[in-house]
Amino acid sequence: MIKYILFALSLHIAYGLSASEALPVDAFAAYDMKYSNIQRVDNFAEQQYLGSIQQPDSYWFSTHLPFEVQQFKNLVSYGERVAVNQRLAILSGHGLELYLADLENKKTLRSLAKQQYDSHKRLFKNKSIDATTWQQISQNYMEIKQAYDLIAHAAEFLQEENGQMFLLAPSDGVYLKSEDMAEQLSVTIASDEGVWLQLDVPANSMDNNTKLTHQACQFEVRRIENNSNGVAARVWAKLVSDDCSYQYYQRIRVAQSRQETLFQVPTNSVALLGDTEVIFVARDGEIMPLPVVTKAVRDEQYIIAASLEPNDKLVMNYTGVVKGAFMALGTD
Repeated sequence: MIKYILFALSLHIAYGLSASEALPVDAFAAYDMKYSNIQRVDNFAEQQYLGSIQQPDSYWFSTHLPFEVQQFKNLVSYGERVAVNQRLAILSGHGLELYLADLENKKTLRSLAKQQYDSHKRLFKNKSIDATTWQQISQNYMEIKQAYDLIAHAAEFLQEENGQMFLLAPSDGVYLKSEDMAEQLSVTIASDEGVWLQLDVPANSMDNNTKLTHQACQFEVRRIENNSNGVAARVWAKLVSDDCSYQYYQRIRVAQSRQETLFQVPTNSVALLGDTEVIFVARDGEIMPLPVVTKAVRDEQYIIAASLEPNDKLVMNYTGVVKGAFMALGTD
């Protein structure tokens, strides 16, 4: 340290320097200083994650059919793309039979109630019946019609042929599942709203617009759902590249692409000045310490983030001498 203090004293005498953020390059003329360009690192992936091709449930379309099925045979595998009204499965069982019988019964009742409603409507207009009678007939028809409509929507997704009952796709998209839920058959389709990737990551490790890459394809984070424990987060990223194809539920490993510009420097060029990691750069005739953040180590090189300017040169040797000079002058 004594030699650095003496060196700093000579700088003070020669240049009038004290604590400063930069020293003239000429101050190190006695040393055979070497400088080099600083290599930029493009598309460096600091972290990799395993995710699954899925869609947020806000893009799901679910329909609930008011019956249970005892036998269910899929004609399409879960995760396959389907078109509206495409046959998904063959249904059978007592629950389906009861539903069809109930539907036919309510349809007949609705037809009879409609006939009564229409005929008495004319009588009421002619004042052949009183308002109370007309109100009772109207209310009876509306209740019967509502009961029929409540279960009739399910028939839109059923198709009978040769004694078999087929379940039809309620919309275009990806067939996710069919399951019994509380005496109902639930059918879920993921809509055609692009390709999405679901993955779980450490909390605060990503933000919206973070780029994730898989081979030549790129995803962009659009939604982050932080867990209540504050440790992990569920991330949804949308595919933004063209000409990329994935299967639903396909698991892929993606790399997190950094938004910041990163650089590569030899490990021995990074020094600790006070509590701060720095490199020393030559800029406009001066040598200055530049704070860095080390992201990774690769082949005896540090991958760093730093506020470099285009013409900056890295001090390659005598790093200890430069550091000692700044320390002796009081720079921290």
